[in-house]
Amino acid sequence: MKEIQEWNPYYIGASCSLYRPEQFYPWLYPYGSGRHYISLWNDPEQMEDVEDKKRIMEMYPLMARRLQPYVEECCDRLAALRARLNALAAAQGTALPLALDGPAREPMKLTLDAAALGLTGQALADHLRQNGMECEYADPRYLVLMFTPENPAEDMARLEAALAELCAGGIPPAEPPAEHREAFCALARQAEPRLTVRQAVFAPQETIPAGSALGRVCALPTVSCPPAIPIVVSGEVIGPAALELFAAYGVETVSVVKPEKI
Repeated sequence: MKEIQEWNPYYIGASCSLYRPEQFYPWLYPYGSGRHYISLWNDPEQMEDVEDKKRIMEMYPLMARRLQPYVEECCDRLAALRARLNALAAAQGTALPLALDGPAREPMKLTLDAAALGLTGQALADHLRQNGMECEYADPRYLVLMFTPENPAEDMARLEAALAELCAGGIPPAEPPAEHREAFCALARQAEPRLTVRQAVFAPQETIPAGSALGRVCALPTVSCPPAIPIVVSGEVIGPAALELFAAYGVETVSVVKPEKI
């Protein structure tokens, strides 16, 4: 794979406002300018002949084919990084894998189990932040980092060094945090739609402490990292299991429908 400096306009001195994508990414625009593609996509009536239709239909598959080698290389680097991180944690005697792996995992994301280091996901996020890295998501147990082909090898090396620093300081013995499986099962049993999603979202609302929301109807769900699965959906009654999960995941306030509007 070419180094990012060889093909990214930012690194080769192109103006962020003036450069033409087709000039720096000719392999993505074999039929002309990017603006031509955008105008055809937004206004199909401009397609005057079969060739125009062919071009717009071919654009995304063509981009996917051209980008595939870069994506595959990034995935291979991440797979190797997961193996090294798990070996690093295992050398410190941790019983949990640090980097979660398996066929069901999204290959371009790195999910770390902070419990393997005796930390919460938020504490691990703070440590990485101090080392110049910002995660995509962190909760009481896990942390997620998102990579792209534009991340140079140095980014993965910095992450590995920051985690090695934590391991070198010793991993305190700690019980893995509860996964709240029983609460999630109870949540499914307690789910009670009172309004439709549309009715709840557009109804008069108020924001109250999450601990005081038992029996109220959720107006707008609270999610930590969209897209995500909310604990309670708009229009559902907030039950005891929802309160337990609010507390576990740090949800302090919730938007509910005003009682007189139900």
